[in-house]
Order: sequence, then structure tokens, then C-alpha cells
Amino acid sequence: MERTNTLNYRCGSNSDTLSCLRAADVNTLQTLNTNINLNGFYGTYTFVPVVDGTFIVERPTVTISKGRLNCDYLLAVTNANEGYIFVSQITKLDVADYVSELFPNFGPAQVAGAVMMYQDQGNNVNQANLVMGESIFICPTYHLLEGFGGQAWKGEFSVPPARHGYDMQYYFASDNSPFITAFSNSFMAVVMYNDPNYRYTSGDITPPWMSWLYRGTEMIFNQTSSGVPHIYTSKTDSALLERCAYWRNVSAYSAQ
Repeated sequence: MERTNTLNYRCGSNSDTLSCLRAADVNTLQTLNTNINLNGFYGTYTFVPVVDGTFIVERPTVTISKGRLNCDYLLAVTNANEGYIFVSQITKLDVADYVSELFPNFGPAQVAGAVMMYQDQGNNVNQANLVMGESIFICPTYHLLEGFGGQAWKGEFSVPPARHGYDMQYYFASDNSPFITAFSNSFMAVVMYNDPNYRYTSGDITPPWMSWLYRGTEMIFNQTSSGVPHIYTSKTDSALLERCAYWRNVSAYSAQ
């Protein structure tokens, strides 16, 4: 169906839609792009990859479950509060309405399942933060970890506030503090030696890092308010894995 926007610019009826768009005034296209994104649901992208049966032949969850991977090793680090910046912190939506807006293909059964998983996770804003963070970032990471078996390691960046993207400054820092050395060396050790446990730089205080397949072991990267590193191993929360199992079960409806 062809949609008409506020500028009444149409290309849907043109036999060559790409040429039509290329011929359009750039200011018109910029305005359209802005309007489309502003009308999208908060924290989401309006243009995303879709399964077309040719270029993308199936959902990534299906591909991963078949063991069809394009590399041999995986080091996956998520942040403790991934969803925060993608959720309006003054939203009035309850978890049922939030999930329905985030995943419009969900039916009553899928929404009810999400409510069951998150209804006891604090207030409605905290529930939305968790839904966004876990459904989009964290749970797909665990699906990948399972696909790689014993060749995958899991970490969590927990330095407060540990929101999405807040770890970037620690990857490329110029200093050689104990925390920076431990955090960045783990990545480079996998790149160079296929193992985050390879200590190629002195001063790396990271404890032995077992693969995630081994008892759900994760490496937690944190530090105190005074900057003292607090790096330790932990076990993946069983309640989180239960919620991730829910997201895997509804992945056909979330297009994942």
C-alpha cells in the first residue's frame, strides 16, 4: 500500500521507485526521513533488515540454531543496563502495552507471556527497560553463546551506570590503569590468540575466564566509586535465562 506523507510526495506508483527517489529533492527526502523517525516508537529504528527469502533467507535465531556460524570463537560482553537509553523514562505504558508497541506482531498469547515474565520486575519503567535490554541485546547474546559451545566467553560491563554504549571509552583508552588493561586485553587476546585468558601484557588482573558453556560462567567488569577495579566471575542468573527462553520461543513474532 502506498502511503502519503505530509509533503504529499509519492514514488510508490512509479515504475522505477529507486529512480524516483534519486530524482527527489534532497531537502524533501531529509524532511521525510525526519518525520518517519519521529513517528516511530521511542527507541526503535524504523528501517531494519527483514527476511526477504533471497538476500536474507531466514531469521537469525533459526540460522544460529542450525549451527551455521561464520566464525569459530565468540567473546560477548553486554552492559548491565542495556535498555535504559532506548526507553522513555517517563513512559506511562504498562508492560503489556509497551511490549505490544515494541513488537506489533505479538498477539494476546505472546503479550501475556511477557507480562508473566516481567510483572514482578519493579515499576512499569523498569519493566520496559528490562524488556528492551533483554529482548534486543542481552538474550540474543545468550543464543549466540549456545551456538558457539565451548568456544565462547561471556562478560558484563557493570561500571555504573553501565548503559548501552557507556563501555566505549574503556575500549580505546590511552592509559594503562589496571581496569583498562584487564578490560581491553581480554578482547585483544581473543583476536590474537583465540582465548581471553592469554596474558600478553603484564598487570592484567583478570581472573581465569572459563567458557560460558562451563556452568554459565561470566566475567564481571566493575570498579568502585574510587576507581578500584572489581573484576570477578559470576554465574548467569537463572531467572534471566528463563526470560531469555521466553524471547527465543516468541522469536518468530519478534522477527529475530
